[in-house]
Amino acid sequence: MGTGVVPEFRGKGVADGMFDFLIPKLRQSGVKQYLLEVIRSNEKAYNLYKKKGFGETRQFECFRAEVASLNLESTIDAETGISIKPIEKPEWSFFESFWMWRPSWQNSVNSVKRSQGRKVVLGAFKGSRCVGYGIVYSESGDIPQFAVKETFRRQGVGTLLMKALAREARRGRLAVVNVDSSSQETLDFLTTLDFKNFAG
Repeated sequence: MGTGVVPEFRGKGVADGMFDFLIPKLRQSGVKQYLLEVIRSNEKAYNLYKKKGFGETRQFECFRAEVASLNLESTIDAETGISIKPIEKPEWSFFESFWMWRPSWQNSVNSVKRSQGRKVVLGAFKGSRCVGYGIVYSESGDIPQFAVKETFRRQGVGTLLMKALAREARRGRLAVVNVDSSSQETLDFLTTLDFKNFAG
């Protein structure tokens, strides 16, 4: 769900009152966890959530780029035997073995499964063996998940995969939101490709 207050009523305790009304009802309904996300620079919202007892569990960064401005020159050549192919039936538990960090709730496996938008799942294959994968929503260019097997990182596989995902973005732009701030390797990879951090 989402919450918001129209500008003329901000700073008047409306959001505070919404939480006072909502949290007891959630408890009555048996809800045991309330997870939310907030842009850290939104200090008023951040301070309200802290006041209401929410604790910070993770920090995320958000990246976007115009496809035309990305540095997508892969060092891989034909002799490496890496090919990119669509995956019709993703093996989610297998993909999880590639992760360096767990996606946020909006990019989770269950969320991706439930999504109604057209999504393309592509795999990077060494022969018949999948060594990386990425998912992109064609219309928005959002990439909810992207990972490469540890032993195949820093070899151009990720760049090759990102190049293929970029071709599926109908509007010529990509976004990778909610990247775990603790994963310097992921942050460096996106920065090297010339993605720009727009929220973190």
